[in-house]
Amino acid sequence: MATKNKKKPLNIGIVGGGRACVYFLDLLETTFFPYLDLKILGVCDINLEAEGMIKAKKMGIPIFKNIVQLDSISAMFCKYCLDQIKYSIRKKTVRP
Repeated sequence: MATKNKKKPLNIGIVGGGRACVYFLDLLETTFFPYLDLKILGVCDINLEAEGMIKAKKMGIPIFKNIVQLDSISAMFCKYCLDQIKYSIRKKTVRP
C-alpha cells in the first residue's frame, strides 16, 4: 500500500537583503517545491531600505535589523549561500 508523501517543513531565515535575497525570493515565488513546506520567517539586514528588504515586506515577510530577532528557523541563508544556490541552478552543479 502506497503512503502519501507528507511535505517536510523548512523554516528559513535570510541574512542580507541585497540582490541575492531578491533572486531567492523571486525563485520562491516562481518555483514549486513538491516535497518541502517552505516558510520564510524573516529577512535580516541593517539597511531596511535594501531591495530584498523592500521585496520581502511587499510579500508579507517580516523584516529585521538584528539577526537575533530571527528565531525558530530550520535553515539560514546568507549571501554566500544564496550565491551558491544561484550558481547551482544556472550550472546544475555545486561550485567548490
